[in-house]
Amino acid sequence: MREGKTRAPRRPAMRLRGAEPVDAQAIVNLLNDVYGDWGDLNRWQWKYQNPPAPFRFSSAVAEIEGRIIGHYGIVPLEMVMEGRIVRGAQVVDAAVLPANRRCGVFSALLRRAVPDTVRAGAQLVYGFPGLLSLAANRRNGFRSVGFVPEMVKVLRPAGALAAALKSVPGDLVALWNVQRQIDQRPDTIRRLARLRRVLLFLVCLASGPAALWPHLHPSRTGTGFRLVEVARFDERFDALWSQLQESVALGLRKDARYLTWRYLYDRGGRFRILAAERGQALAGFLVLRQSGGSSQIAELLAAPGQLDVVWGLLAMATEQARRENSLVITAWAPPGHPHHSILSQAGFVSPERLHRLARSRSYLGDRLYQVILYTQHLPSAQQAELCGQAGQWSLAMGDSDLV
Repeated sequence: MREGKTRAPRRPAMRLRGAEPVDAQAIVNLLNDVYGDWGDLNRWQWKYQNPPAPFRFSSAVAEIEGRIIGHYGIVPLEMVMEGRIVRGAQVVDAAVLPANRRCGVFSALLRRAVPDTVRAGAQLVYGFPGLLSLAANRRNGFRSVGFVPEMVKVLRPAGALAAALKSVPGDLVALWNVQRQIDQRPDTIRRLARLRRVLLFLVCLASGPAALWPHLHPSRTGTGFRLVEVARFDERFDALWSQLQESVALGLRKDARYLTWRYLYDRGGRFRILAAERGQALAGFLVLRQSGGSSQIAELLAAPGQLDVVWGLLAMATEQARRENSLVITAWAPPGHPHHSILSQAGFVSPERLHRLARSRSYLGDRLYQVILYTQHLPSAQQAELCGQAGQWSLAMGDSDLV
C-alpha cells in the first residue's frame, strides 16, 4: 500500500434471515423509528402472530452485528382467485433505518421474503407499494396489475380546500428533503403519503368540479331493508360472503372471522359497522372509519343485484361522516365494478383521466395507488387474465394498511 493512503474501513456484513418471535420488540422498535407511531407489541402479535389464515409465512429481517436494521413483513391471508380460495399473503411494513438506506437492503429483503413465501405455498402475494418503493418492487418480480382509484366526496368544500392547500407547501419540501436524504424523520415520511392523497384530491376536484356542490348528488336509498349499526360480525356475514365469493376474480376472503380480526381485534373502536337488513338476513354492510378531518369507507359489500342497498349504505355513511365533522369521505372501487358507478353517481370523484394517462407515463404511475402482484411463478396467460378482470376485483381500502 502506498505511503499516505489508508484503506477504507470495511462495512460490517449484513445478514438476512426469517423473523422469529424473539425479534418482536426489536421489529416494533424499528417500525416506530421509521414510521413514528406504528404501534406496540400487541399490534405486532395481532398482525403477524394471530391472522385468521390457517397457515403461516415468515417475514424477513436484515441485521448488522446483531442489530435489526430492516424488516419486510408478510401477513398470511386467505385470498380469492377466480372464485377459488387460495393461500395468499400481503406484503407490508417494509422498513429500513435511514442510515442504511440506498444500500440495497430493501431489495435484498424482498428477494429473500417473497420467493420463500411462494415456495412455502402462497399462490398470490399482493401489496400497495409506498411512494418510493414501487420501482424496486417491479425490479424484483412484482407486476402492477392495476391502479386503485381513490374516490372522494367533499362534505365541507371550503374547509377541505383550505386544509389541502395549507398542507401542500410543507409536504413538497418534505418530498424534496427525502429525495435528497436531507431529512428522513418519521414525520417527514408521513408527509409523503399525505402529499400524494392531497394532490389526488385536488386533481379529483379539477376533473369533477361538481363535487364541490354535494346537494347535486341526492341519495337513492330504496325500500324494503333496514339500516342499522351493529357491534360485531356474526354468522350472517358468512352467509353474505358465500353469495359473493364465486363472482370475485381477485380479492381477500371476507368472512366473519377475517372481518373480526381486521376491524374489531384490539382496534380501539376506530371502525363502525353499518348493516343493511332484509328481515333477519344481511343484505350488505359498510365499515367506516373517521380519522382527523376525513372518513374512509374501509369495506362495502352487498348481495348480488342489491344496488339499492349500496345506495342506502353510502347515504348512512355520509350522514355519519357529516356528524363527525369530516371534510371528505373516501372509498376505493375498481373501474368497471358496479360500486364504482354508484359512487360516481353519489358524488364521489376520481382522477380517471390521470390514471389513463399514467399507463403511458411511468413517472405518473409511480405516484398513484397501485395494486401489485408477485407474478414470477404465474403463467403469463394467468397474469394477463387477472389484469383484465378489474370489474370483478373485490378490493377496498381496508385491504391495505392505510386505515
